[in-house]
Amino acid sequence: MQIAPFPPSRGPRPANMAGSAAFMLAGAFAATVMPVLGVALMGYGARGMYEAGGTKGFALAALVGAAAVAGMVAFEPLLATGTLSGVLAALGAVWCMRHRAATTLSVSLVIAACAGVGLGVDAFLLMQAGASSVGAEYTALIMETARATLGQGIEADMVLRQAEPVFQAIWPVLYVVSATMNVLSAAIGSHLMAARAYGDPRMPSIARYDAPMWAVGVLAISVAGLGVSFSPVPYAEVLRTVCATALLSVRMIFTLQGFGVVLYRLNARRAGCFFRVILLTLLIQLEATLFVVSVVGLIDVWANFRKLSRSGSHARAQQ
Repeated sequence: MQIAPFPPSRGPRPANMAGSAAFMLAGAFAATVMPVLGVALMGYGARGMYEAGGTKGFALAALVGAAAVAGMVAFEPLLATGTLSGVLAALGAVWCMRHRAATTLSVSLVIAACAGVGLGVDAFLLMQAGASSVGAEYTALIMETARATLGQGIEADMVLRQAEPVFQAIWPVLYVVSATMNVLSAAIGSHLMAARAYGDPRMPSIARYDAPMWAVGVLAISVAGLGVSFSPVPYAEVLRTVCATALLSVRMIFTLQGFGVVLYRLNARRAGCFFRVILLTLLIQLEATLFVVSVVGLIDVWANFRKLSRSGSHARAQQ
């Protein structure tokens, strides 16, 4: 979606290896205070090192990121987890986008890897501190947050008792959401550096996004697994947690697909900025409660409202 015209291009400007490394280091430490900005700077720096040195430049970016994590461990170990997640997100996003194209599968794998590493590190730290499990700790944290929101009283207690099994099943989604935000921030930084290096500031169009069919398979398996988890099977709680996490994670793909359909229609009708903002705000609220946009995206996989050409892997997003 384009709100304002792009500024005139200043032409390609080659990336500088030393300057890009400095951006990556600055971002690594900034991520401990402002994660979104810090990870974007790391993505900007890592993409610059790749553009300046190719695969060798990317390897140097990985070494710079590792040095930043090691320095953070020596300075403040508790902050090193955020730096590590940001470095992995930046490197993953740049690698996916290195040929000015990223697929849904490659980005999803990067998000899953970042979420898994974050979960593993937190589990290790919590076990070292004597906690029973990371799931129990995060469920308690979610319950405390919900309690602060709902307040005290009998009605609040009833709502929390009913919601606790849900919280126990979906707590890993917190890691997926955090990893998604990191990868998105890194992708923005990577795009900005690519725009500078190639002299092309155009952003990928969400209106052309098309979800892959494997996402439908993950959705179906997750729903089936959730149903099975409520029967007397071994490790039912683990199965429920895995399937609920997969279901809520793959929903993001269909949400993006749904917004692609909406933006395509808005572009076709040449809707004004004010109407776009109002409609998109309303749809975001509906998606948070009723999953309206993701349902539209799921239906579009078969209905193809935008009449997109679908041959082979059609889930490629330029840049």
